[in-house]
Amino acid sequence: MTKGRAARTTGAVAAGDNVLAPMHGVVVEIPVAAGASVSAGDVVAVIEAMKMMNEIHAHKEGTIERVLVSAGDTVEARTPLLTIRTPPG
Repeated sequence: MTKGRAARTTGAVAAGDNVLAPMHGVVVEIPVAAGASVSAGDVVAVIEAMKMMNEIHAHKEGTIERVLVSAGDTVEARTPLLTIRTPPG
């Protein structure tokens, strides 16, 4: 995942159901797919910024509804990366 570089843990930046990029950078990996179940704290994206890998974590439990970016995409801070839908109930 991090290709020999140290990974830094970054808390989730969220807006409702969306997980947002906390900083400008390049998406290195999206280790989840639409339909996958995640728990709060699971790694859902890795973004490289200033030669540092930053793990982005889910802010809540749920199902990945949509993945909005791909590996290699450049994102700005607060760009939506994916959507996590909480099951009803």
